[in-house]
Amino acid sequence: MDGQQRITSFFLLLRAFYRKLEVMTEDDDVRGLKTQIEPCIWDINPISTKVSDKTKIHIISEVATEEDNETFHKILETGLSSENATDNYSINYRFLKTM
Repeated sequence: MDGQQRITSFFLLLRAFYRKLEVMTEDDDVRGLKTQIEPCIWDINPISTKVSDKTKIHIISEVATEEDNETFHKILETGLSSENATDNYSINYRFLKTM
């Protein structure tokens, strides 16, 4: 269980970092960082080498409830979390985005 928590926290950290890159002006450095992070989180199209579907995420929590997994995946998919959400994934993601 502890290892699962570390992995999900790492995914949230990657997504928070990726979110910061999404709002930056796109240049070669930003694009390069994004293309290095993308295959860690999502499936990549082998021909275009781009993310074609951000719902195809590389992790499913085996210890979380179905509702928590939905929240976790929605954060990874969209890079957004409701400011009013009180679940641990949302709270942790909002904290990581502030760093």
